[in-house]
Amino acid sequence: MHLAELLKRRPVPAAAVFLALTRRCPLSCRHCSTASEPDAEQQSGALLRRFVAGFSRADHPEFLLLTGGEPLLRPSLVHTLATTARAAGTRSYLLTGAFFARGGTTPPTVRSALRAVDHVAVSLDVFHEEYVPRHQVFRVLHELLADGRDASIQACGNGPDDPYLTELTEQVRREFGDRVPMLVGTVQPVGRAREWSPDGGTHGHATGGEGSGGEGTDGEDRSGHGTGHMPVQGLLRAAPCDLAAWPVVGFDGTVTACCNQDTLDQRPVAGHLRLGHVGSTTWPQVRRRVTTAPVLRALRTYGPLQLAQRHLAAPARPDTGSGPGVAALDSLDYCGTCRSLAGAPDALRRIEADGSRPSATLLEQQAIALQSQSGPVGFARRHGAASRAGLVLLGGTGPAEGAA
Repeated sequence: MHLAELLKRRPVPAAAVFLALTRRCPLSCRHCSTASEPDAEQQSGALLRRFVAGFSRADHPEFLLLTGGEPLLRPSLVHTLATTARAAGTRSYLLTGAFFARGGTTPPTVRSALRAVDHVAVSLDVFHEEYVPRHQVFRVLHELLADGRDASIQACGNGPDDPYLTELTEQVRREFGDRVPMLVGTVQPVGRAREWSPDGGTHGHATGGEGSGGEGTDGEDRSGHGTGHMPVQGLLRAAPCDLAAWPVVGFDGTVTACCNQDTLDQRPVAGHLRLGHVGSTTWPQVRRRVTTAPVLRALRTYGPLQLAQRHLAAPARPDTGSGPGVAALDSLDYCGTCRSLAGAPDALRRIEADGSRPSATLLEQQAIALQSQSGPVGFARRHGAASRAGLVLLGGTGPAEGAA
């Protein structure tokens, strides 16, 4: 399963589900979006196994994304979840920081887990290299390729023009002969990076704890929307949220419609983004809520900024993030505005009414089609380092546009 197969389906509601297996990680990377630690929390493996056992041939996500923390701290659980999902027709993706590579050999239990999944993404950046040498990560990638596994690198840097990214990209392409795709993002002020990274006015999306750049974290500029949506004759341009599509089972089992790390960490979760709990909600219920909830449909069609402008006084500002209020248009907080809707029940009722109209489904389909037309490179350009978006196509059948 090539990385591009996953990314091209990213705008499609319920095409995949993220499972955060643990917040624990033996590394302490300075940019970690989930601020993972060795003794952090992790939920019951039994609940996760039961949830995935609820996949069926008739009703299953296309992809299961296993993240953390460091999911390979629970290799037997990874193996079971991937095997169970495959029996229902679901392919699996795993994101790892390759902590195990430091010892020079891959432990048998970890090797078995890696062989069970369909795609392995390895975080490789200047922060991870403080703990895991690059040559050992390359060794693991060569092992994966030799085992017939698809693999990719998730990298991030201090800005899209970081010389480190240029050097890393060149070496990866030489080492693997353009067989290993790369999803490249930039550090965002979220998680542990919040302590030192300048706030650019957006907050990153996280699909796992392995860093603050890339789809995995959500990856990436990871909000992908930022502050660039200026008014057109007084009305903000529609900026559909293509990340309110794949639900996330968080560290405490809460199922959320969004992979923004601030949203995942917030308790209580904004009501319009909460889908249930893994202990009491099945996959068919999650899928149905994701695909039919009128507010989520409206977010995927118009985006939170335009919805807030239409139904509130103004969107939220990133320096407050607490609720809707008058804001300068050059300081809009895309994800913060979405969360702030939870404090505006009247506005949510109006948005729900809009999202329930017969035409709403058609408009959402058109928005998804437009996003899908841009393909995996388009998604990587929106949510990562745009100049390096073409790297997601390395190792595929088409040219790696913009991969220089």
